[in-house]
Amino acid sequence: MNGLRTAVIFFFCGVLLFSSGCGLMKRKPAETASTAAGQVTCIGVLPAVPEVVAGGAAEKTRAADLRQGAEVMDNLLRQELQGRPDVRLVGLDLLSGLALTGGEDSREMARLVGERIGCNAILETTVSRFEEREGGEYSVEQPSAVAFDMRLYAADSGAVLWSATFDERQKTLSENLYELKKFRSRGFRWVTAEGLMLEGVRAKFAGSPYFSADNTAP
Repeated sequence: MNGLRTAVIFFFCGVLLFSSGCGLMKRKPAETASTAAGQVTCIGVLPAVPEVVAGGAAEKTRAADLRQGAEVMDNLLRQELQGRPDVRLVGLDLLSGLALTGGEDSREMARLVGERIGCNAILETTVSRFEEREGGEYSVEQPSAVAFDMRLYAADSGAVLWSATFDERQKTLSENLYELKKFRSRGFRWVTAEGLMLEGVRAKFAGSPYFSADNTAP
């Protein structure tokens, strides 16, 4: 299963080279839309993908970290969204079964996946940083750092309905006194990369008209 996941992830990254943060090329400007959340009846959630990094031995560790981060993100998305009647998690088996040429951009992927699962919006997530803390809960040599991007596409037009970016490295209270509330909420502890990613996902979803807890399709 791990081999299938790796193969599909890298193929999926190749599909998104020209439009997604997964690729090395800069994302093309995408059309934005003000579609009301109530008009989105079903959201398909694609597997998270790691950002593609440059080749070479120096990048192998980062690439491995990003693959791990993508797996963690998948688990968190499943945890946070399971049970919602308006959300369908897209599995690797479905992606591997699509007749893809490798030249599809994010808009075309949204259309193809939307047609297959009957959803009119598709969520794409790219993990660009996943660095685990070095140390324990109360003393670290290096804190956790996480970065990811999310984009929700209209399946029919490819318009971007909603997007969000999270990029944080945990700081000490002395480095940023304005973080007192956040530091207190963490129990004055150094969180893991997974914990930091979960905070980011929940914060972005809470501020989204499409994913907030009080917005579920009938």
